[in-house]
Amino acid sequence: MAQEQQSRGLLSLLGATMREATRIALDAIRSNKMRSFLTVLGIIIGVTVIITLVSIIQGMENAIAEQIGSLGSNFIMVTKEPAVQFGRPNPETWYRPELEFEDAEAIMEHCPDVQYASPINFTVASISHGGYRTNSMQIIGGNEYISRIYSLPVEHGRDFTPTDIQSRRRVVVLGAGIVESLFPNQDPLGREVRIGGHRFTVIGVLERRGEFFGMSQDDFVAIPYTTLDTTLEPLRSRQVTLEIAAISTSPATVYRANNQIETLMRNRRGLKPNEENNFEVTTQSGLLEVFEEITTVIYAIMVGVASISLLVGGIGIMNIMLVAVTERTREIGIRKALGARRRDILTQFVIESVILTLFGGAVGVGFGLLLAWGLGSLLELPNAVSVWAVGLGLGFSTFVGLTFGVFPAVKASRLDPIVALHYE
Repeated sequence: MAQEQQSRGLLSLLGATMREATRIALDAIRSNKMRSFLTVLGIIIGVTVIITLVSIIQGMENAIAEQIGSLGSNFIMVTKEPAVQFGRPNPETWYRPELEFEDAEAIMEHCPDVQYASPINFTVASISHGGYRTNSMQIIGGNEYISRIYSLPVEHGRDFTPTDIQSRRRVVVLGAGIVESLFPNQDPLGREVRIGGHRFTVIGVLERRGEFFGMSQDDFVAIPYTTLDTTLEPLRSRQVTLEIAAISTSPATVYRANNQIETLMRNRRGLKPNEENNFEVTTQSGLLEVFEEITTVIYAIMVGVASISLLVGGIGIMNIMLVAVTERTREIGIRKALGARRRDILTQFVIESVILTLFGGAVGVGFGLLLAWGLGSLLELPNAVSVWAVGLGLGFSTFVGLTFGVFPAVKASRLDPIVALHYE
Protein backbone atom coordinates (compact mmCIF):
# COMPACT_ATOMS: atom_id res chain seq x y z
CA MET A 1 0.00 0.00 0.00
CA ALA A 2 2.83 2.34 0.93
CA GLN A 3 4.64 1.53 -2.32
CA GLU A 4 1.48 2.26 -4.31
CA GLN A 5 1.07 5.65 -2.61
CA GLN A 6 4.74 6.40 -3.20
CA SER A 7 4.35 5.54 -6.91
CA ARG A 8 1.29 7.78 -7.21
CA GLY A 9 3.19 10.58 -5.50
CA LEU A 10 6.10 10.24 -7.93
CA LEU A 11 3.75 10.24 -10.92
CA SER A 12 1.94 13.28 -9.58
CA LEU A 13 5.24 15.08 -9.02
CA LEU A 14 6.44 14.15 -12.50
CA GLY A 15 3.19 15.37 -14.04
CA ALA A 16 3.42 18.67 -12.19
CA THR A 17 7.03 19.10 -13.27
CA MET A 18 6.11 18.43 -16.93
CA ARG A 19 3.19 20.84 -16.79
CA GLU A 20 5.34 23.58 -15.27
CA ALA A 21 8.10 22.98 -17.83
CA THR A 22 5.54 23.07 -20.67
CA ARG A 23 4.07 26.33 -19.36
CA ILE A 24 7.49 27.98 -19.15
CA ALA A 25 8.37 26.69 -22.65
CA LEU A 26 5.13 28.04 -24.15
CA ASP A 27 5.69 31.43 -22.48
CA ALA A 28 9.19 31.57 -23.98
CA ILE A 29 7.87 30.70 -27.46
CA ARG A 30 5.02 33.24 -27.25
CA SER A 31 7.42 35.99 -26.26
CA ASN A 32 9.41 35.43 -29.50
CA LYS A 33 6.73 34.50 -32.03
CA MET A 34 8.51 35.57 -35.21
CA ARG A 35 11.83 34.07 -34.18
CA SER A 36 10.11 30.82 -33.21
CA PHE A 37 8.31 30.65 -36.57
CA LEU A 38 11.48 31.30 -38.58
CA THR A 39 13.26 28.70 -36.46
CA VAL A 40 10.84 25.94 -37.42
CA LEU A 41 10.51 26.96 -41.08
CA GLY A 42 12.82 24.13 -42.14
CA ILE A 43 10.68 21.66 -40.17
CA ILE A 44 7.52 23.01 -41.83
CA ILE A 45 9.02 22.63 -45.31
CA GLY A 46 10.33 19.13 -44.60
CA VAL A 47 7.05 17.81 -43.20
CA THR A 48 5.08 19.51 -46.01
CA VAL A 49 7.28 17.71 -48.56
CA ILE A 50 6.77 14.37 -46.80
CA ILE A 51 2.97 14.64 -46.58
CA THR A 52 2.55 16.00 -50.12
CA LEU A 53 4.85 13.55 -51.87
CA VAL A 54 3.62 10.50 -49.95
CA SER A 55 0.01 11.40 -50.78
CA ILE A 56 0.72 12.09 -54.46
CA ILE A 57 2.88 8.98 -54.89
CA GLN A 58 0.29 6.78 -53.19
CA GLY A 59 -2.44 8.33 -55.32
CA MET A 60 -0.42 7.62 -58.48
CA GLU A 61 0.34 4.10 -57.28
CA ASN A 62 -3.35 3.42 -56.62
CA ALA A 63 -4.36 4.86 -60.00
CA ILE A 64 -1.73 2.85 -61.88
CA ALA A 65 -2.60 -0.33 -59.97
CA GLU A 66 -6.26 0.21 -60.81
CA GLN A 67 -5.40 0.80 -64.47
CA ILE A 68 -3.23 -2.31 -64.70
CA GLY A 69 -5.83 -4.26 -62.74
CA SER A 70 -8.44 -3.34 -65.34
CA LEU A 71 -6.48 -5.44 -67.85
CA GLY A 72 -7.31 -8.54 -65.83
CA SER A 73 -5.08 -10.82 -63.79
CA ASN A 74 -4.68 -13.14 -66.80
CA PHE A 75 -3.26 -10.45 -69.12
CA ILE A 76 0.05 -11.19 -70.88
CA MET A 77 2.12 -8.95 -73.14
CA VAL A 78 4.93 -9.96 -75.49
CA THR A 79 7.29 -7.17 -76.53
CA LYS A 80 10.67 -6.69 -78.16
CA GLU A 81 11.96 -4.57 -75.23
CA PRO A 82 10.85 -4.46 -71.57
CA ALA A 83 7.27 -3.18 -71.37
CA VAL A 84 8.28 -0.70 -68.66
CA GLN A 85 11.87 0.49 -68.31
CA PHE A 86 13.33 2.36 -65.35
CA GLY A 87 16.69 4.05 -65.61
CA ARG A 88 18.96 4.04 -68.63
CA PRO A 89 17.71 1.75 -71.46
CA ASN A 90 19.87 -1.22 -72.33
CA PRO A 91 21.27 -0.60 -75.87
CA GLU A 92 21.42 -4.37 -76.49
CA THR A 93 17.61 -4.56 -76.56
CA TRP A 94 17.49 -2.11 -79.49
CA TYR A 95 19.02 -4.71 -81.81
CA ARG A 96 16.65 -7.52 -80.93
CA PRO A 97 14.62 -8.94 -83.84
CA GLU A 98 11.14 -7.51 -84.25
CA LEU A 99 8.06 -9.55 -83.40
CA GLU A 100 6.02 -10.85 -86.35
CA PHE A 101 2.31 -11.24 -87.04
CA GLU A 102 2.92 -14.97 -87.35
CA ASP A 103 4.12 -15.07 -83.73
CA ALA A 104 0.61 -14.18 -82.53
CA GLU A 105 -0.92 -16.83 -84.77
CA ALA A 106 1.54 -19.43 -83.44
CA ILE A 107 0.71 -18.48 -79.84
CA MET A 108 -3.00 -19.01 -80.50
CA GLU A 109 -2.31 -22.35 -82.19
CA HIS A 110 0.35 -23.92 -79.96
CA CYS A 111 -0.24 -22.50 -76.45
CA PRO A 112 -3.21 -24.39 -74.97
CA ASP A 113 -3.52 -22.11 -71.91
CA VAL A 114 -3.80 -18.96 -74.04
CA GLN A 115 -7.41 -18.05 -74.74
CA TYR A 116 -6.90 -15.09 -77.09
CA ALA A 117 -3.89 -13.39 -78.66
CA SER A 118 -3.63 -10.43 -81.00
CA PRO A 119 -0.85 -8.57 -82.79
CA ILE A 120 -0.86 -4.91 -81.74
CA ASN A 121 0.48 -2.27 -84.10
CA PHE A 122 -0.25 1.42 -83.90
CA THR A 123 0.29 4.82 -85.42
CA VAL A 124 -0.86 8.40 -84.95
CA ALA A 125 -3.06 10.29 -87.42
CA SER A 126 -5.79 12.92 -87.56
CA ILE A 127 -9.38 11.79 -88.03
CA SER A 128 -12.07 13.81 -89.81
CA HIS A 129 -15.75 13.64 -90.68
CA GLY A 130 -17.61 16.37 -92.52
CA GLY A 131 -16.47 19.69 -91.11
CA TYR A 132 -15.10 18.15 -87.93
CA ARG A 133 -11.50 17.15 -87.42
CA THR A 134 -9.44 15.89 -84.48
CA ASN A 135 -5.79 16.45 -83.70
CA SER A 136 -3.45 13.49 -84.04
CA MET A 137 -5.00 10.50 -82.31
CA GLN A 138 -3.71 7.05 -81.52
CA ILE A 139 -4.72 4.43 -84.08
CA ILE A 140 -4.47 0.88 -82.72
CA GLY A 141 -4.43 -2.17 -84.94
CA GLY A 142 -5.63 -5.53 -83.66
CA ASN A 143 -7.62 -8.62 -84.57
CA GLU A 144 -11.09 -9.78 -83.61
CA TYR A 145 -9.98 -10.50 -80.02
CA ILE A 146 -8.55 -7.09 -79.14
CA SER A 147 -11.61 -5.79 -77.28
CA ARG A 148 -11.77 -8.92 -75.10
CA ILE A 149 -8.03 -8.86 -74.38
CA TYR A 150 -8.03 -5.23 -73.27
CA SER A 151 -11.50 -5.34 -71.66
CA LEU A 152 -12.85 -2.76 -74.13
CA PRO A 153 -16.46 -3.79 -74.71
CA VAL A 154 -18.21 -2.41 -77.79
CA GLU A 155 -21.20 -0.44 -76.51
CA HIS A 156 -22.86 0.21 -79.88
CA GLY A 157 -22.47 -1.67 -83.15
CA ARG A 158 -20.14 -4.62 -83.52
CA ASP A 159 -16.54 -5.70 -83.12
CA PHE A 160 -14.17 -6.89 -85.86
CA THR A 161 -14.76 -10.26 -87.50
CA PRO A 162 -12.18 -12.69 -88.93
CA THR A 163 -13.33 -11.62 -92.39
CA ASP A 164 -12.54 -7.96 -91.55
CA ILE A 165 -9.01 -9.00 -90.62
CA GLN A 166 -8.37 -11.35 -93.54
CA SER A 167 -9.85 -9.01 -96.16
CA ARG A 168 -8.06 -5.94 -94.77
CA ARG A 169 -11.35 -4.09 -94.62
CA ARG A 170 -11.34 -0.37 -93.89
CA VAL A 171 -13.59 -0.55 -90.86
CA VAL A 172 -13.10 1.27 -87.57
CA VAL A 173 -14.29 1.10 -83.97
CA LEU A 174 -14.29 4.54 -82.32
CA GLY A 175 -13.60 5.57 -78.76
CA ALA A 176 -16.38 7.59 -77.07
CA GLY A 177 -14.25 10.76 -77.09
CA ILE A 178 -13.78 10.60 -80.88
CA VAL A 179 -17.55 10.16 -81.35
CA GLU A 180 -18.23 13.32 -79.33
CA SER A 181 -15.72 15.28 -81.42
CA LEU A 182 -16.79 14.08 -84.87
CA PHE A 183 -20.46 13.16 -84.46
CA PRO A 184 -22.15 15.62 -82.08
CA ASN A 185 -25.79 14.53 -81.67
CA GLN A 186 -25.40 11.96 -84.46
CA ASP A 187 -25.30 8.18 -84.71
CA PRO A 188 -21.86 7.34 -86.16
CA LEU A 189 -22.65 3.73 -87.11
CA GLY A 190 -22.41 3.16 -90.86
CA ARG A 191 -20.92 6.61 -91.51
CA GLU A 192 -17.47 7.25 -92.90
CA VAL A 193 -14.44 8.92 -91.33
CA ARG A 194 -11.11 9.77 -92.92
CA ILE A 195 -7.95 8.48 -91.26
CA GLY A 196 -4.75 9.68 -92.87
CA GLY A 197 -6.65 10.49 -96.03
CA HIS A 198 -8.29 7.03 -96.28
CA ARG A 199 -12.01 6.33 -95.84
CA PHE A 200 -13.11 3.99 -93.08
CA THR A 201 -16.62 2.85 -92.19
CA VAL A 202 -17.62 3.09 -88.52
CA ILE A 203 -18.86 -0.30 -87.28
CA GLY A 204 -18.78 0.21 -83.51
CA VAL A 205 -18.37 2.55 -80.54
CA LEU A 206 -16.43 1.50 -77.44
CA GLU A 207 -17.71 1.85 -73.91
CA ARG A 208 -16.57 5.02 -72.16
CA ARG A 209 -13.49 4.61 -69.92
CA GLY A 210 -13.04 8.13 -68.50
CA GLU A 211 -9.77 9.89 -67.74
CA PHE A 212 -6.42 8.79 -66.35
CA PHE A 213 -4.02 11.42 -64.92
CA GLY A 214 -6.19 14.09 -66.52
CA MET A 215 -5.94 12.49 -69.99
CA SER A 216 -8.88 10.99 -71.83
CA GLN A 217 -8.81 7.23 -72.38
CA ASP A 218 -11.50 7.53 -75.03
CA ASP A 219 -9.53 9.44 -77.68
CA PHE A 220 -8.37 6.55 -79.83
CA VAL A 221 -9.69 4.25 -82.56
CA ALA A 222 -9.15 0.60 -83.43
CA ILE A 223 -8.83 -0.85 -86.92
CA PRO A 224 -7.78 -4.31 -88.20
CA TYR A 225 -4.02 -4.76 -87.80
CA THR A 226 -3.79 -5.98 -91.40
CA THR A 227 -5.42 -2.76 -92.64
CA LEU A 228 -3.09 -0.60 -90.57
CA ASP A 229 -0.08 -2.54 -91.87
CA THR A 230 -1.02 -2.12 -95.54
CA THR A 231 -3.01 1.14 -95.68
CA LEU A 232 -1.48 3.29 -92.95
CA GLU A 233 2.04 1.81 -92.91
CA PRO A 234 3.65 4.98 -94.40
CA LEU A 235 2.31 6.93 -91.41
CA ARG A 236 4.07 4.74 -88.88
CA SER A 237 7.20 5.93 -87.12
CA ARG A 238 10.23 3.73 -87.63
CA GLN A 239 10.57 3.65 -83.82
CA VAL A 240 7.21 1.91 -83.37
CA THR A 241 7.47 -1.86 -82.94
CA LEU A 242 4.91 -4.63 -83.03
CA GLU A 243 3.58 -6.06 -79.77
CA ILE A 244 1.45 -9.09 -78.95
CA ALA A 245 -1.28 -8.97 -76.30
CA ALA A 246 -2.87 -12.13 -74.93
CA ILE A 247 -4.98 -13.47 -72.08
CA SER A 248 -4.85 -16.91 -70.51
CA THR A 249 -7.87 -19.16 -70.17
CA SER A 250 -8.16 -18.12 -66.50
CA PRO A 251 -6.16 -16.31 -63.80
CA ALA A 252 -5.05 -19.73 -62.50
CA THR A 253 -3.38 -20.62 -65.81
CA VAL A 254 -1.59 -17.31 -66.45
CA TYR A 255 1.84 -18.61 -65.38
CA ARG A 256 1.48 -21.76 -67.47
CA ALA A 257 0.45 -19.63 -70.44
CA ASN A 258 3.44 -17.35 -69.78
CA ASN A 259 5.82 -20.33 -69.83
CA GLN A 260 4.21 -21.77 -72.96
CA ILE A 261 4.61 -18.46 -74.80
CA GLU A 262 8.24 -18.14 -73.68
CA THR A 263 9.06 -21.69 -74.81
CA LEU A 264 7.33 -21.18 -78.16
CA MET A 265 9.10 -17.87 -78.84
CA ARG A 266 12.50 -19.35 -77.97
CA ASN A 267 11.87 -22.24 -80.36
CA ARG A 268 10.70 -19.93 -83.14
CA ARG A 269 13.85 -17.82 -82.73
CA GLY A 270 16.18 -20.79 -82.50
CA LEU A 271 17.61 -19.83 -79.12
CA LYS A 272 19.93 -22.33 -77.43
CA PRO A 273 19.39 -23.34 -73.77
CA ASN A 274 22.28 -21.15 -72.60
CA GLU A 275 21.12 -18.08 -74.54
CA GLU A 276 19.01 -15.36 -72.94
CA ASN A 277 15.61 -14.36 -74.30
CA ASN A 278 15.70 -11.70 -77.01
CA PHE A 279 12.09 -10.74 -76.24
CA GLU A 280 10.00 -9.97 -73.14
CA VAL A 281 6.93 -11.73 -71.75
CA THR A 282 5.20 -9.70 -69.05
CA THR A 283 2.12 -10.48 -66.96
CA GLN A 284 -0.11 -8.09 -65.03
CA SER A 285 1.65 -8.99 -61.78
CA GLY A 286 4.99 -8.32 -63.48
CA LEU A 287 3.85 -4.83 -64.47
CA LEU A 288 2.72 -4.16 -60.90
CA GLU A 289 6.10 -5.32 -59.54
CA VAL A 290 7.92 -2.90 -61.88
CA PHE A 291 5.79 0.03 -60.72
CA GLU A 292 6.31 -0.98 -57.08
CA GLU A 293 10.07 -0.86 -57.68
CA ILE A 294 9.72 2.59 -59.23
CA THR A 295 7.66 3.94 -56.32
CA THR A 296 10.18 2.46 -53.85
CA VAL A 297 12.95 4.48 -55.52
CA ILE A 298 10.74 7.59 -55.50
CA TYR A 299 10.05 7.11 -51.79
CA ALA A 300 13.79 6.86 -51.14
CA ILE A 301 14.42 10.10 -53.05
CA MET A 302 11.58 11.76 -51.14
CA VAL A 303 13.06 10.71 -47.79
CA GLY A 304 16.43 12.12 -48.86
CA VAL A 305 14.96 15.48 -49.90
CA ALA A 306 12.85 15.77 -46.76
CA SER A 307 15.74 14.70 -44.52
CA ILE A 308 17.91 17.54 -45.82
CA SER A 309 15.17 20.04 -45.02
CA LEU A 310 14.61 18.51 -41.57
CA LEU A 311 18.36 18.53 -40.91
CA VAL A 312 18.50 22.24 -41.75
CA GLY A 313 15.47 22.79 -39.51
CA GLY A 314 17.12 20.80 -36.70
CA ILE A 315 20.29 22.90 -36.91
CA GLY A 316 18.10 26.01 -36.73
CA ILE A 317 16.38 24.63 -33.63
CA MET A 318 19.72 23.92 -31.95
CA ASN A 319 21.09 27.38 -32.77
CA ILE A 320 18.03 29.21 -31.47
CA MET A 321 17.98 27.09 -28.31
CA LEU A 322 21.66 27.91 -27.69
CA VAL A 323 20.79 31.59 -28.10
CA ALA A 324 17.88 31.10 -25.67
CA VAL A 325 20.23 29.53 -23.11
CA THR A 326 22.54 32.52 -23.39
CA GLU A 327 19.69 35.04 -23.14
CA ARG A 328 18.17 33.29 -20.13
CA THR A 329 21.37 32.52 -18.23
CA ARG A 330 20.38 34.80 -15.33
CA GLU A 331 16.88 33.24 -15.24
CA ILE A 332 18.46 29.78 -15.04
CA GLY A 333 20.69 30.97 -12.19
CA ILE A 334 17.68 32.29 -10.24
CA ARG A 335 15.75 29.04 -10.76
CA LYS A 336 18.71 26.98 -9.57
CA ALA A 337 19.20 29.27 -6.56
CA LEU A 338 15.54 28.68 -5.67
CA GLY A 339 16.02 24.92 -5.74
CA ALA A 340 15.54 23.86 -9.37
CA ARG A 341 17.51 20.70 -10.15
CA ARG A 342 19.55 19.96 -13.27
CA ARG A 343 16.82 17.67 -14.60
CA ASP A 344 14.23 20.44 -14.20
CA ILE A 345 16.29 22.78 -16.38
CA LEU A 346 17.05 19.96 -18.80
CA THR A 347 13.37 19.02 -19.05
CA GLN A 348 12.33 22.64 -19.59
CA PHE A 349 14.60 23.21 -22.59
CA VAL A 350 13.96 19.78 -24.17
CA ILE A 351 10.20 20.34 -23.92
CA GLU A 352 10.60 23.82 -25.43
CA SER A 353 12.53 22.31 -28.35
CA VAL A 354 9.97 19.52 -28.87
CA ILE A 355 7.04 21.98 -28.71
CA LEU A 356 8.74 24.14 -31.36
CA THR A 357 9.26 21.19 -33.69
CA LEU A 358 5.78 19.77 -33.05
CA PHE A 359 4.35 23.17 -33.94
CA GLY A 360 6.37 23.12 -37.15
CA GLY A 361 5.28 19.54 -37.81
CA ALA A 362 1.59 20.40 -37.29
CA VAL A 363 1.81 23.40 -39.64
CA GLY A 364 3.69 21.23 -42.16
CA VAL A 365 0.99 18.55 -41.97
CA GLY A 366 -1.68 21.20 -42.63
CA PHE A 367 0.18 22.62 -45.63
CA GLY A 368 0.97 19.12 -46.87
CA LEU A 369 -2.66 17.99 -46.73
CA LEU A 370 -3.75 21.16 -48.51
CA LEU A 371 -1.15 20.76 -51.26
CA ALA A 372 -1.90 17.04 -51.63
CA TRP A 373 -5.61 17.78 -52.01
CA GLY A 374 -4.96 20.55 -54.55
CA LEU A 375 -2.50 18.54 -56.67
CA GLY A 376 -4.67 15.43 -56.40
CA SER A 377 -7.67 17.39 -57.72
CA LEU A 378 -5.57 18.93 -60.50
CA LEU A 379 -4.17 15.56 -61.61
CA GLU A 380 -7.48 13.79 -60.89
CA LEU A 381 -5.79 11.26 -58.62
CA PRO A 382 -7.65 9.26 -55.99
CA ASN A 383 -7.34 10.70 -52.50
CA ALA A 384 -4.50 8.83 -50.77
CA VAL A 385 -3.69 10.82 -47.64
CA SER A 386 -2.69 8.13 -45.16
CA VAL A 387 -2.56 8.23 -41.38
CA TRP A 388 0.95 6.78 -41.40
CA ALA A 389 2.20 9.68 -43.54
CA VAL A 390 0.83 12.19 -40.99
CA GLY A 391 2.36 10.13 -38.17
CA LEU A 392 5.65 10.00 -40.05
CA GLY A 393 5.71 13.79 -40.43
CA LEU A 394 4.95 14.44 -36.76
CA GLY A 395 7.31 11.66 -35.66
CA PHE A 396 10.15 13.15 -37.72
CA SER A 397 9.57 16.60 -36.25
CA THR A 398 9.52 15.22 -32.68
CA PHE A 399 12.71 13.25 -33.31
CA VAL A 400 14.42 16.38 -34.65
CA GLY A 401 13.31 18.35 -31.57
CA LEU A 402 14.67 15.73 -29.20
CA THR A 403 17.90 15.21 -31.12
CA PHE A 404 18.83 18.85 -31.64
CA GLY A 405 17.35 20.14 -28.38
CA VAL A 406 19.34 17.90 -26.04
CA PHE A 407 22.70 19.66 -26.42
CA PRO A 408 21.40 23.17 -25.56
CA ALA A 409 19.34 21.67 -22.72
CA VAL A 410 22.38 19.87 -21.26
CA LYS A 411 24.41 23.09 -21.54
CA ALA A 412 21.69 25.01 -19.67
CA SER A 413 21.41 22.36 -16.95
CA ARG A 414 25.17 22.45 -16.27
CA LEU A 415 25.36 26.20 -15.66
CA ASP A 416 26.84 27.14 -12.30
CA PRO A 417 24.09 29.08 -10.44
CA ILE A 418 26.58 31.61 -8.95
CA VAL A 419 28.16 32.35 -12.34
CA ALA A 420 24.68 32.49 -13.95
CA LEU A 421 23.42 35.01 -11.35
CA HIS A 422 26.32 37.35 -12.14
CA TYR A 423 25.76 37.07 -15.93
CA GLU A 424 24.81 40.35 -17.65
